[in-house]
Amino acid sequence: MIRKGDRKPQEKEKAEQEKVFRSIVESTSESIFFVAKDGKVQYVNEYACTKMHRAKEDLLGKSIHDIFPKVIADRMFENIQKVFKSGSPALIENEAEYAGVAVWLSTKLIPVQVADGKIQYVAGISRDLTKQKKTEQSLLEYESIYKTLIDTSIDAIVVLDLEANILMVSDKALDMHRIRNKNEAIGMNCFEFVAPERREMALEALKKTYETGFNYIPDTTLLRKDGTTFQAELQTALVKDANGKPKIFLVVIRDISDRKKTEMALNDERRRFKELWDHAPVAYHIVDKRGVITDVNKTETKMLGYGVEEMVGREVFDFILPEQREDARKRFQQKLKEEIITQSENRIYVKKDGTKMYVSINDVIEKNQEKQITGVRTTMIDITERRRSEEDARQSLEKIQLAMESTISAMAKIVEMKDPYTAGHQKRVAQLSCAIAEEMSLPKEQVDAVHMAAVIHDIGKIYVPAEILSKPGKLTEIEFGMIKIHPKVSYDILKMVEFPWPIARIVIQHHERMDGSGYPLGLTGDDIMMEAKILSVADVVEAIAFHRPYRSAVGIDKALEEIYNNRGILYDAQVVDACIKLFKEKDFKFEA
Repeated sequence: MIRKGDRKPQEKEKAEQEKVFRSIVESTSESIFFVAKDGKVQYVNEYACTKMHRAKEDLLGKSIHDIFPKVIADRMFENIQKVFKSGSPALIENEAEYAGVAVWLSTKLIPVQVADGKIQYVAGISRDLTKQKKTEQSLLEYESIYKTLIDTSIDAIVVLDLEANILMVSDKALDMHRIRNKNEAIGMNCFEFVAPERREMALEALKKTYETGFNYIPDTTLLRKDGTTFQAELQTALVKDANGKPKIFLVVIRDISDRKKTEMALNDERRRFKELWDHAPVAYHIVDKRGVITDVNKTETKMLGYGVEEMVGREVFDFILPEQREDARKRFQQKLKEEIITQSENRIYVKKDGTKMYVSINDVIEKNQEKQITGVRTTMIDITERRRSEEDARQSLEKIQLAMESTISAMAKIVEMKDPYTAGHQKRVAQLSCAIAEEMSLPKEQVDAVHMAAVIHDIGKIYVPAEILSKPGKLTEIEFGMIKIHPKVSYDILKMVEFPWPIARIVIQHHERMDGSGYPLGLTGDDIMMEAKILSVADVVEAIAFHRPYRSAVGIDKALEEIYNNRGILYDAQVVDACIKLFKEKDFKFEA
């Protein structure tokens, strides 16, 4: 039994304890309140008042239904009754709104007993979880975003823990490794998907990632679940937490199998192209815009006697005959400016041993994707033997032509010896015929044919008796009939000779007329060869202008009058116009 005098120290100690308790409760950063069994608030600390934006006197003695929204108040009252009944603490979480601000609270309800063991109050200790809940919500949102990014990435993405075990894997990665679902992959060690011979390298790559934060592996061999392999490009990164502590590895995988196959195919193509380039039957070299050789094939180096290293880096002009170098430089610059349409030409190159080599080159302008000129690619063919053969053939042809001209001249002399009165007639006709043909801009082959035919166009007169050819008076019908045979006789003589031109046909037609009144075939218009039309006009002009046994020379004017009056009737209009132009505008004169 406690005596009356003993109570004061105990009460004093209790008062001191209560003072300490209140000091602790009032200074804490958690909301603390005491509630009686009827739900009325018996005590509330200042922190709780501050969080609820209400004065203490507005809360003390009030029911929790007067303080909290109904849903929260009902749940809290229900749990308070459970604590009174069971004597065990309870934990509830509620989202409340204070002064228009949403707050998430975690409240622990603790029974407060008195000395007799009865529960007098339930103490509520509330903690503000708003920031934590927002953080958790943000993390969930970010996790959803990250998951979406990972699953929709065109590359495969794998998340590893620091032991290289798989934590997360994208759908692309599953497809790449031929794994059916994510649960099958999660928890596996990533090195199980690396080819055995590349695992040590992969381990070193992760170590480097841990040390530096990032690593790149351009090419490695990975395994699929079925045991097949593929080539991949990897990027690894170390992700740290908010405190800077390493947390996970992020691995980005790109399947480069198709690219590797393409690269191999391209390398094969390059190798084949290089073989074709080096062993092509023609020489090739490539020069830049300065004319410096950047590449040359073996065909050309063998052709010139140099090694590749002796040519690459030098100007291409160094290998051209010195006398041609300046012209070669000039034409090269013109080609780069695209001022020259034709890219082909002949050059003389000098071999390493000093001998000359005639080559035919063809240049192709090299351009990049922006259509900018980068240089020139040249094809070069050795034409030394061909030039030698052409020169031999040219000399042989000249000899043949000289022999032919000598033969023709001899034949012409025979005619002139039999018919001295028409001496020089064939030469003058040949002179005028060639001038007309050139005035008409006929090709050289036709001009040569006209000249040769004119020189011997009267060879058939050797069949006509000399007394008829030199008869001073008018010819009888029979005598003129013999004269008219000479074109046919000329044809029969000349058709046996293999001329490079149709000489026999030209000669037999030189007395034909446009209206068909000529002889011996009575041809008309376009049936008469152009060479024969020219020869007939020149023959008439010369015959009228110069002396004949049966008359004196009439003169050029009368001769031109004859062909002009019969222009388009007997004689071709174009030939007549060219002939008259020669005499009237270009002062043509027969040579003495």
